Amino acid sequence: MDRGTSSNNDAARLGLTATLRPGDDPAEVARDLARVGLPRLRAALPWSAWAHDAAGAAALLEALARDLDVLPGVIVDGAEGDLAEFVEAALARCGPDVGWVELALRDGAPAALVADAARRVRALGRRVALSVAAPTPEALEAAPLEHADAVGLDLEGVPLDAWEAAVRRARAALPGCPAWVVRAGATSFPHEELEQARALLGALTLPTERLYWDGPRDAPPAEEGGPDDPRAAARGLLHHDGREKLLARLLAARGLAGVREVVAWAAPRSPGAERGVRAARAGGATPIEVHGGAPPVLITGGAGFVGSNLAARLLAAGRRVVLYDDLSRPGVEENARWLLEGRGDAARLVVADVRDRLRLRRALEGAGEVFHLAGQVAVTTSLERPTHDFEVNALGTHVLLEELRRRAGRGEGPRALVFTSTNKVYGGLPDLPLAERPTRWEPADPLVRARGISEDQPLDLHSPYGCSKGAADQYVVEYARTFGIPGVVLRMSCIYGPRQLGTPDQGWVSQFALCALEGAPLVIYGDGKQVRDVLHIDDLVDAFLLAAARAPELAGRAFNIGGGPQRTVSLIELLELLRGLGAGRLDVSHAAWRPGDQRYYVSDSSRFRAATGWSPRVGVHEGVGRLVRWLGESPAYARRARSA
Repeated sequence: MDRGTSSNNDAARLGLTATLRPGDDPAEVARDLARVGLPRLRAALPWSAWAHDAAGAAALLEALARDLDVLPGVIVDGAEGDLAEFVEAALARCGPDVGWVELALRDGAPAALVADAARRVRALGRRVALSVAAPTPEALEAAPLEHADAVGLDLEGVPLDAWEAAVRRARAALPGCPAWVVRAGATSFPHEELEQARALLGALTLPTERLYWDGPRDAPPAEEGGPDDPRAAARGLLHHDGREKLLARLLAARGLAGVREVVAWAAPRSPGAERGVRAARAGGATPIEVHGGAPPVLITGGAGFVGSNLAARLLAAGRRVVLYDDLSRPGVEENARWLLEGRGDAARLVVADVRDRLRLRRALEGAGEVFHLAGQVAVTTSLERPTHDFEVNALGTHVLLEELRRRAGRGEGPRALVFTSTNKVYGGLPDLPLAERPTRWEPADPLVRARGISEDQPLDLHSPYGCSKGAADQYVVEYARTFGIPGVVLRMSCIYGPRQLGTPDQGWVSQFALCALEGAPLVIYGDGKQVRDVLHIDDLVDAFLLAAARAPELAGRAFNIGGGPQRTVSLIELLELLRGLGAGRLDVSHAAWRPGDQRYYVSDSSRFRAATGWSPRVGVHEGVGRLVRWLGESPAYARRARSA
């Protein structure tokens, strides 16, 4: 039999394990597995929870078996009763496709009881896998393996570097029969989502015929009955609330090939780089090496829309770039692939969270300039998860600033730090008198119409997003003033262009263009007359490079960056522009205004222009036309954008 170490067979070997209890929804479990493209499930049924509800267990297994390849796993954990009768009753409604039953021995499980249940399962025409937890030689010797058709191992609590030895002990205990890992996994807490992916690839090198990985969801938080140890809780592919982690996103997008690709990108580039299980224990990114010439540029959020366009410009100019990104936004791995393929050592990817101080410290080694673009970018998300928004935007920026202060104290700081803030720091501009026109709102004051909103506008932090970005904005300004960090803040208006994954929450120009190209439904929040100045990504990258070049003289200042009064558009006007470009017709509906939405915001960028000579060059019609053409020529990328 194939020992299961071939990558060609890995998808067929892999499944997920889920501990199921009375009241669980089989449809939710099936949906979770479908999201990540894994149809094989080990349905672990603790006998202590199900001993008096064999009918309920049977109904649950029957429902799961309609959509999944199910392995019922009865956890023999000391409950009173007739185990064999329970197993037979639980299997009564399952069809012939449920061909195996696992009997999972736990401490104190009577061998005779398990053996009797195994005989009953075999008499029903099913085969038996006997599994043990933390498989010691003593546990394997005590198990009634003479009644087993396969031996299983629950590797929960077994160190990663001991997995292979445990599997080989099991194979030796039942020679000639399949060996399965019925449960293995790795925590993703804190900031260990890449290590979780590495651990899975390591587990797939084990000589087993099946591998059931911990999941699909994290355990609930401790206050909802989950474990007190957050590391133990964070072993699923999905968060407790269903949000995807890195491993789930990669599996859903490209299967195991996508997981291997990202892990290979992020691996240390040396002949002795660890692989397999050892790779799962690696300490993250290696320090940036400078081989002469200009030092590399570090871009946090480097695989995102803005970061990838900046990185492409730098790479084209012969600079080396380090992309520091946790790949948390669906689809950004496409940007990473675009930047990394064929670049050799010119581009490197560090898959890590900006809050991860040690990995960030190592990534900063030798960096000449730092562009801090990483962040939570949507007002709507900040309303749903305000703590996460604060930690990523405010705390993450503070972590970076402290590391830069630490390096500056040793005379090793970068030449420039450019931070991307937002116009949302000015709030909803409630005191700005507006006049309503047929297709837009406009300031009643002709001077504001001519110039836009300047940096003299008082900060007014609405929404958790506005607060977190505003706090980060001011920390960059003050660290420049107080500690000499060469930090420049750019308060951006609406940016658009190629490689933008537009959604209803962020990137609205791209989202409108995608909907127009496909005739997809589009929801407009508010009346559609809200006005923004839009700036093409090429013009923003120009501003970034000028800000970095002038950072010593601009440090400690915040600048508004946008298209200005000459590049304004309302939502209604963008729809007309898209129709004029032949992008198609839109099925438009309206919904209520959202918190933090501004009826009018247009940047006055004159201070940055005076300081650097910068001026946007791409007009709205030209820029949107470029975006529409690019989307039309990039169907694979557009599909990823739709799924974001």
